[in-house]
Amino acid sequence: MAETDRCRLAGRLERLTSEELKTFKLHLMDHLPRDRLKKANGTEVADVLVSSLGEQKAWALAASIRRKMFLRELRKRARKDNVGLVPAPFLPVYSDERINYQERMRKKFQLMRDRSFRSGEHQLFHHQFSELLLFVEYPYKEKKKHELLFQEWEHGEDLEEQGKFIEVSDLFDRYWPTRTQLRTVVLQGPAGIGKTTLAIKVMLDWAEGKLYQERFDYVFYLTCRELNPLGVKVISFADLIASDWPGPQAPMTKIMSQPERLLFIIDGLDELKFPCNEHRCDLCKDWNQQRPVPILLSSLLRKMLLPEASLLLTTSLTALGKFSPLLENPHHVEILGFSVIESIEYFWKFFRNKELCKKALNVVQGNDPLFTMCSVPLMTWIICTCLKQQEEKGQDPLQAWKTTTALYMCYINSLTPDDKNFMPQRLKGLCGLAAEGIWQRKLLFEEEDLRRHNLEAADVSAFLDMNIFQKDSGCENCYSFIHLSFQEFFAAMFYVISPDEEWEKSPDFSVPDVKTLLEECSQLDSSFVLPVVRFLFGFLNVEVASDLERKFRCRMSPEIKSQLLQWAQGETKRKHEKYFSFKTIFPEYFSHLYETQDTEFVTEALVNIQEIKVNIRYPYEALSAVYCSKHCLGAQKLSISCPCDIPEGVWEDLFSVVNKNQNLKELHLFHTRFVDSRMENLSAALRNPKCELRKLSLASCCLTSICSQNLFSALNHNKSLKDLDLSKNFFSEKEIKLLFKALENQNCTLEKLSLQSCYLSPASFQSLFTALNNNKSLKVLDLSKNFLAEKEIQLLCKALENKTCKLEKLSLQCCGLSPLCFQILFSALLCNNSLKDLDVSGNFIDDRASKLLCKALENQNCKLEKLSLGSCTFSPTWSQNLFSALLCNNSLKDLDVSGNFIDDRAGKLLCNALENQNCKLEKLSLGSCTFFPTWSQNLFSALLCNNNLKDLDVSGNFIDDRAGKLLCNALENQNCKLEKLSLASCCLTPEYSQNLLSALNSNESLKELDLSGNSLEEGGIKRLCMALANPNCKLEKLSLASCDLTSTCYPNLFSALRSNKSLKDLDLSGNSLEEMEIKLLYMALGNQNSELDKLRHCMDELHIDPNKQTEALMHIKTSMKNIETIPYDDVKEEECHNSPQEHLGSGSEEVVPQTKQEVTSSPSPFDTLKDEQLELERCHNKFLGPNGPVKLQEIDKKRNLYRVHLPMAGFYHWPDTGLGFSVTSEVTVDIEFGTWNQHLDWTQRQNWMIAGPLFHIRVDPGVVTSVHLPHFVYLEGGNFDVSLFKIAHFKEEGMVLENPTRIESSHAILENPSFSPMGVLLRIIHSTLKFFPIYSTTLIYCRLRAKDITFHLYLIPSDCTIKKAIDEEETKFRFLRLHKPSPVAPLYIGSRFIVSGSKHLEIMPAELELCYRSAGECQVFSEIYSDGVKENISLDLRQPDGTLVWETLVRSGDLELALACAPGSSSPTGCHLIDQHREQIISRVTSVDAILDRLYNKPLSNEEYETIRAEKTNLGKMRQLFSFSTSWDRNYKDYFYEALKETHPHLMSEIQNT
Repeated sequence: MAETDRCRLAGRLERLTSEELKTFKLHLMDHLPRDRLKKANGTEVADVLVSSLGEQKAWALAASIRRKMFLRELRKRARKDNVGLVPAPFLPVYSDERINYQERMRKKFQLMRDRSFRSGEHQLFHHQFSELLLFVEYPYKEKKKHELLFQEWEHGEDLEEQGKFIEVSDLFDRYWPTRTQLRTVVLQGPAGIGKTTLAIKVMLDWAEGKLYQERFDYVFYLTCRELNPLGVKVISFADLIASDWPGPQAPMTKIMSQPERLLFIIDGLDELKFPCNEHRCDLCKDWNQQRPVPILLSSLLRKMLLPEASLLLTTSLTALGKFSPLLENPHHVEILGFSVIESIEYFWKFFRNKELCKKALNVVQGNDPLFTMCSVPLMTWIICTCLKQQEEKGQDPLQAWKTTTALYMCYINSLTPDDKNFMPQRLKGLCGLAAEGIWQRKLLFEEEDLRRHNLEAADVSAFLDMNIFQKDSGCENCYSFIHLSFQEFFAAMFYVISPDEEWEKSPDFSVPDVKTLLEECSQLDSSFVLPVVRFLFGFLNVEVASDLERKFRCRMSPEIKSQLLQWAQGETKRKHEKYFSFKTIFPEYFSHLYETQDTEFVTEALVNIQEIKVNIRYPYEALSAVYCSKHCLGAQKLSISCPCDIPEGVWEDLFSVVNKNQNLKELHLFHTRFVDSRMENLSAALRNPKCELRKLSLASCCLTSICSQNLFSALNHNKSLKDLDLSKNFFSEKEIKLLFKALENQNCTLEKLSLQSCYLSPASFQSLFTALNNNKSLKVLDLSKNFLAEKEIQLLCKALENKTCKLEKLSLQCCGLSPLCFQILFSALLCNNSLKDLDVSGNFIDDRASKLLCKALENQNCKLEKLSLGSCTFSPTWSQNLFSALLCNNSLKDLDVSGNFIDDRAGKLLCNALENQNCKLEKLSLGSCTFFPTWSQNLFSALLCNNNLKDLDVSGNFIDDRAGKLLCNALENQNCKLEKLSLASCCLTPEYSQNLLSALNSNESLKELDLSGNSLEEGGIKRLCMALANPNCKLEKLSLASCDLTSTCYPNLFSALRSNKSLKDLDLSGNSLEEMEIKLLYMALGNQNSELDKLRHCMDELHIDPNKQTEALMHIKTSMKNIETIPYDDVKEEECHNSPQEHLGSGSEEVVPQTKQEVTSSPSPFDTLKDEQLELERCHNKFLGPNGPVKLQEIDKKRNLYRVHLPMAGFYHWPDTGLGFSVTSEVTVDIEFGTWNQHLDWTQRQNWMIAGPLFHIRVDPGVVTSVHLPHFVYLEGGNFDVSLFKIAHFKEEGMVLENPTRIESSHAILENPSFSPMGVLLRIIHSTLKFFPIYSTTLIYCRLRAKDITFHLYLIPSDCTIKKAIDEEETKFRFLRLHKPSPVAPLYIGSRFIVSGSKHLEIMPAELELCYRSAGECQVFSEIYSDGVKENISLDLRQPDGTLVWETLVRSGDLELALACAPGSSSPTGCHLIDQHREQIISRVTSVDAILDRLYNKPLSNEEYETIRAEKTNLGKMRQLFSFSTSWDRNYKDYFYEALKETHPHLMSEIQNT
């Protein structure tokens, strides 16, 4: 084992606690001598392992033992009620040490230096701070590869799917998908976005007692800017953090005794000068040990030092790659800056003058680029400062600012003295100092640095007054620029200004020249020079250059523009060729070009670009992206994902490209929220005769009604558009009719239309299929994930039978099609000779329907060439019929039956078909079909007689050695023409590779081979490499992902790559490569014989910079197009969630109980509680038990987690949910609401109907004798077939089904239960797919305004989890629920009902479907609007034939009662809740300051805020606050109520209940 491997194993064992190491050694004693292990430490254990077992077995054994220990610990934790809770504080909150330290930190951080004030002036931090948007990314979306120059972006990803917004207080909450306690949080974002400000805010809030008081005893703040001067200074970690301690000596032993209650804030990792990715074998575990600062910091980041402590880190996006390998399970939170509201709030806080603020906002809001830049806090401050200075000087505010460089120039202009000689005399020294600091990574400058650049004390004083410099608080006689971006600005100016003879002799000429700067910027790890280059491009702007020469009397270097253009063209061409074809974007590169505002320059720079793909995360990125897109005249394809809000003027510029660029053929807009004016601009562009657009995608764009109408109207006037994608948008019947009317128009020449997941109604389908009868151009139609009933399928088939219908491809994936639907559809295939491609994957197809399909396939009129039947739940008869039909079909070329069980008999029929000359199949997909040995042997034997098959996928099936040998024999046969073979996760043995070697040596047709997910071991890889080295091997693509390659495998592989001339694509992801292996790999690829142009691989805890290695290789190897490097741990996480084994294991396992299942009519425990159920409102959130109500405790509101202590044996019932327990003794039960969509996939939902809510119940085993799970199925008076009921458990091995003991009218009862996430399912009998009667619930919500009222009407299954989710969602928008009866008669899932009512009502949509959507999904509702509150408002639901299903009457009294009962609302007498309980609130509120901060500026003014805080006691403060509240309106009192509710939840709950 290499020394690095031995060190890595030792390092991981050293991380174990003493108890964990002891357990680890106990496991080892069965394998190794006990005497050598008894007293060994982690490093010694690693030595014993390697020396005794060898490198490979040592790692395997260590990993196996660690897994066992981990699973055991998980089981142990699961048995504890307080799993994962942070221990109680070791130090009491009132300890003198903590109080003194918090007071010291409060004084240090509460005064923030306001850059707009003169030197030495400060203000309260809270007065200037505005909230920032924080966006947490889920772990599997965090792979920001090559973060500097591009981000990965995939079609169909929503912002909501990528992550979620989060509050600062929730940063260290438990991450529930993995149930792990967060210990490392990374705040990331670009320069100026507010990372340091937020870090200080966290520190200050903790010091003031507002944040993390129950979580952390101590918080320590370390800034990398102050750590840099320490360099290699030897110090203990205790001394390092004790520098701010208020007393003579910090009680470090006490503080460090509970490290899990410590938080270390490390600010500015990107500014760190010394490396932390070294010293992996020299780390420190003792906080009292003297070590160099870099080692201490590296040990802390790697969790070797104080592993239980929490870390809050801040860094720029560009530095993530350097630090990510050091961090253990980091949780990434991106700072997105200000929202529009917070930007405006910042203006109010900055100007503190109503008139001045309005004037400034008018200027900014009238300038789209300027207003967009206000999302960045630093930009907002600069804009405000410039406007303030112009106002003070009596100048008219300028509105022409569009770029960052122009803003900075304006700032410098506004603050420099009027003396024209002042700045030019000092400029050269200032710019030289800035440039030198950038190259040396230096942010703090001493007086010696200043003197070296001819800057005297008077100059420094002037720079301090101008707010260019600031004095460092932690270092005497040290200075820095007020922000790193100002240093970068002056460093760029250094390169722009033409040097004179005197300057050429100055020390500034030790700074690298422009050519070196640009070369550095071309490297992937160039974060420190990128902003400098951006400012450099900004100085090319004519107006900026003019200001520079006029204000500073500086001549622009004449060569600078040509140098930048030459570099830009080279970068564009190089990066486009290497990355653009692989979904790559360059936000930084676009921003460089945008800064110039030079149309001719940008057009020339982008002359080679044909495709642009942009993922806009920040509003200001949209400016540069749209500007470059507008002036890239050669662009043929433009793809933009933009979930953030940007001004309409920017969109107008973008859509002008559609008309002005005659080369543009494709426009893709994803996750863009369209407003009406935005669509008007796009529609106008589509109507323009100059529009040459052929493809338009508007997936997930939230199109409004008017947007849809404008778009569909434009289709009537556009003759160029051929492909329209409207997936994941909701359309009403009125809107969709306009689309289909356009399809009937001769001007509309659409050939492809995608309406996937659009929730189309039956009437919409009727319009669509009618339009197909009159349309001669449409060839591809995608209706996947829309529910189609028999009536709609009949209309579709009628269109298919029409000779004018030219459809060639039809996709109906996961459409819930019934067997009757398929019978109709497959019968239509007999009469259609245009359809070539049919996809019905994810639907259940019964035997009768399959016979009709087979009959169609045997018919000569059927021209199908591709048929997809993935996951269609084949029966043996079904598959036998299908494969028999292949004998008579000579048109089908592509068949996908993956995910279906195929038995031996059916397999034999398939093989017979493959051997038949009539069979023309070229591609066959059999992934995860559960092969039997005989089956696979027959299949591979059939390949000997087939010379048509080109592509075979058998991944996810077990292939034994005998079958593998037959496959290799077939590959050696000249009749076998396979070009692509996938054997991923087929459990191939190393012996198989011997046969494969022989096959590859003689096969000349195979071009692609996928062996991923198979453990081939060293011998197998060696034989494969011998084949690769053979000139006869023609493989072009090879995947060895996750093949457990060891360090001994790589030399053989790399040697083969040197001599192989055919391989072009190699995937090694999921295999860990160390530093030496990476170098050997790149050396092999650099060989001229190698033709490889695409590589994917992983690295584990890199010592080297992969980007530099990659860049160097791509310079040497010009044919190399793409190298993708990903963290090894990320691939392992992906495997855990996406492995074929998981897919195979998703099937259900039935457990038969000992007791017989029955329907009972005997009295149940629920019957004895009917009287108590009449008082459900009084018993809200309570269990009803033998001695009356038992109160529930809400443990976690976000997770819907509750805890109840059942005090004695008996039966307990929770009326809110219907859940019940019979218990034998006192017990505590935890109940969490679950969501089915997290556990039940599309395939399973074809066979199982959700019949009730899902609960995750945790309780001590053996105490619960029976659980009563609610269901909403109507049992038809005892005539229902209850054998269809199952109770589903979701466990590690997948879904396990159990028969309930008995079924009652509203409950499934399970005796002697085990607990996991569980709920009731109903087996679907596909002949009655839509006819399960259920109990349903109607929910009505209202929002009353002065002149109108809006209702939301829902129709849902009677599921408490859905009801609660809707309640919470409606409450967010201040809608109040009206309590009205639900339908009495049972209804049917999938049924649609007409919503109607009083004549004056406006209803949209007018049709409502009864469907099951889990609590986490968007629910369907109708919005009902009335322009006035009438005496009575009637509402009803009717079936399409007019039959009344439900009706209700909303009276004015109902509305008054809802308002009176709403939280925080006025009572019927008009008195607000806070006024009703004034004295109680005044006397019992303790955290007054927290309330005041929430009310600051709304409604408290600055003066009122200060007046209240001046009071000495909490009682005095609260009385003063209430004196101001007398003038507040209802909205402001609601703010007050919400603030009280957040800060004092228990008090307000008590008040509310009274």
